Amino acid sequence: MPFYILALGNPGEEYEETRHSVGRMIVDVIAREYEFSDWKAYKNKKTETAKGEIADVSVNLIKLEEFMNTSGRSGGPAIKAGVPKRAIVVHDDLDLPMGSFKVSYGRGSGGHKGVESLIKNLKTKNFWRVRVGISPKTASGKIRKINDHGKVKDHVLKTFSKKDKELLEKEIFPEVFERIEDIVTGKTKPPKK
Repeated sequence: MPFYILALGNPGEEYEETRHSVGRMIVDVIAREYEFSDWKAYKNKKTETAKGEIADVSVNLIKLEEFMNTSGRSGGPAIKAGVPKRAIVVHDDLDLPMGSFKVSYGRGSGGHKGVESLIKNLKTKNFWRVRVGISPKTASGKIRKINDHGKVKDHVLKTFSKKDKELLEKEIFPEVFERIEDIVTGKTKPPKK
């Protein structure tokens, strides 16, 4: 049975390299680096998929053609086609500073509307998450919180600066790929409940 890597983000060219769509950026790079099949669109399911292998393990990449806050409508059925515990959801996280990421399993949404929508649709939170930090940070590396809703929206829909994009591509993405390999090969296991 394959693993499913589901990218959260907004569809459409205007959102391609925005902070909110970092999950989509990551699966695009995985598809290219690991030589996955071409993306195939499923209009009735509002998804695009590519198939391939990571470390000799069968993997299906999934990009949703649905906006972030309603990700569960198409992402839930896509994950249910497999098994949620064999799903890895990749998304942005405002609770982490730019240049960082965390891997978690079986956790709540943390206020992330796309993850919240998935949990509601799946009726479980028992899936992997790769949370990629997009928050601005202070000179000392701490998160500089954005508290105004309008400013949060502006921040997540802004494209990455050249410097941040370079940081992602050269440092963060390779580390994310290593962690994903650890998950699909069983080197990293879900915590025991």
